[in-house]
Amino acid sequence: MTPAHAKSTQKIIVLLCILVSSTGENVVHWFRKDLRLHDNPALAEAWRKGGNFYGVYIFDPLVFQNKNSSVNHGKFLLQCLRDLDAKLRECGSFLYIIRDSPMAAFKQVFGKWRVTKLTMEEDTEPYAKKLEDSVVALAGKYGIRVVTKVSHTLYSIPNVIKSNDSLQPFTFKRYIATVKKIGQPDNPLPPLDAVSFHGCFSPVVPGYEMPCVEEFGMTEEEFVEGSHVWKGGEDEALRRFDALVKSIESGLEEVDNVGDVCFPKVTALSPYMRFGCISARLIYHTLTKLQKKMTNKQYVLNVLMKLMFRDFLFTLGHRNFFFDKMKQNPVCLQIPWESNGDFLQRWREAKTGFPWIDAVQTQLRKEGWANHLGRLAAACFLTRGCLWVSWEEGFMACQEMQIDFEWSLCAANWLMISCSSFFVKSNKYYCPVNTGKHHDPQGIFIRKYIPQLRNFPEKYIYDPWNAPLEVQQAAGCIIGKDYPMRIIDHEAAKLVCAKRLREMVGELQEGISTSVSLGGDNEDEFVRKKKKNFHVGEITAIPVR
Repeated sequence: MTPAHAKSTQKIIVLLCILVSSTGENVVHWFRKDLRLHDNPALAEAWRKGGNFYGVYIFDPLVFQNKNSSVNHGKFLLQCLRDLDAKLRECGSFLYIIRDSPMAAFKQVFGKWRVTKLTMEEDTEPYAKKLEDSVVALAGKYGIRVVTKVSHTLYSIPNVIKSNDSLQPFTFKRYIATVKKIGQPDNPLPPLDAVSFHGCFSPVVPGYEMPCVEEFGMTEEEFVEGSHVWKGGEDEALRRFDALVKSIESGLEEVDNVGDVCFPKVTALSPYMRFGCISARLIYHTLTKLQKKMTNKQYVLNVLMKLMFRDFLFTLGHRNFFFDKMKQNPVCLQIPWESNGDFLQRWREAKTGFPWIDAVQTQLRKEGWANHLGRLAAACFLTRGCLWVSWEEGFMACQEMQIDFEWSLCAANWLMISCSSFFVKSNKYYCPVNTGKHHDPQGIFIRKYIPQLRNFPEKYIYDPWNAPLEVQQAAGCIIGKDYPMRIIDHEAAKLVCAKRLREMVGELQEGISTSVSLGGDNEDEFVRKKKKNFHVGEITAIPVR
């Protein structure tokens, strides 16, 4: 086809689009963290009146080509996009990929596609919300009606704050009391299908095709041969959730086998919730109904509380642009962390000499995920447990490597585990040796991710520096040569860190069960003690800005 013919064809396509849209609207749905067809109220709104429909995902290849995100993250996202595109095609539509920044992308298509309505899932996090506000303002200049719907969280975060006298609830207890006043989360919507799409039409417009593997900063070989622990997409998310429900019904989820705690379960869902491949409301209401049928309700209750806690952390990060920073963060203690590049690098590269910590970090780098217990132990070790390195460094490492990274959730967890803020009553100390040994005494997890130690006896698998030389030789691994000598004496370091925290906090118990506590369950006492001891600015609550 000659350039002239191609240009004529494109004009015909545009004219056809305008002709079809005369019977309805020209609607753009902006997919972000809602890569699914079930319980997607914003997408349902986009299809409600028919007309031209453009389901858009805005993709910036520079994020991956500059190595700001890991190969695991790129692979998972590409699988999610391919899955969503396939599902849209089953309905009679497809996914439009725009390679640009969001503002530039919408400036390009609002006029070109004669858009009359824009739909999107409401975001909760400050930078995304700021971008969302800019897009809404741009749409207003074009006379475009914007509809946003809540579906990434159980509740509307602004409504939660409004119900708490327009203040962010600072403790989980206050949060639970607040949402009790609101009532149950909305029920999930049924999956959209070809019948739902009836009356809509998605014009074929050149230049918005699915991205290739190379655009995610990886080769085809890396995509095919990389980690297969996680497969992105709504189908896989729903399959996993169905397996979780069946395992709960059979009672299998109530007990972990020894050594299994750090391996990803086939029912794990956190990466899928991050990309919106599965709805939090679907999980909540399905498990709530299931709980009523069970005699042992505790496991289901624990899962439901985790969903609530997830919403709580999103509430804490809402409108706090410095939630991932120490300075200017009104809920963060100003702790004088040490700057130690060697400690940080060895922690990131899994070369600390502590096998369980190194196994967790290796798993995270290779697969993009680590069990919550392992994350807590590695974070405690980096910050107030041993190395006294700032939690901000750990946060940035997780942002790079985790496929289930969510800004508010990650920042809140680092604030808590480093004792930089206290959203819960106490923070436990996680020993880099005994915590793993308690859950996996045989060292199954270590033997998989630290192959140098595969033949080490159980007695020394968690503290190989204590093994006699003849034991090391028999295992084929000399400590300090084949596997690093430990980076620090963790028992001595714990005492130093505890002393520093005691000076900051005033209440710190020594020992393996070390915890930092600020008062009892009464939130007023909690806030009063925090303000009295630390003088770090307004702590009680952050007004909505």
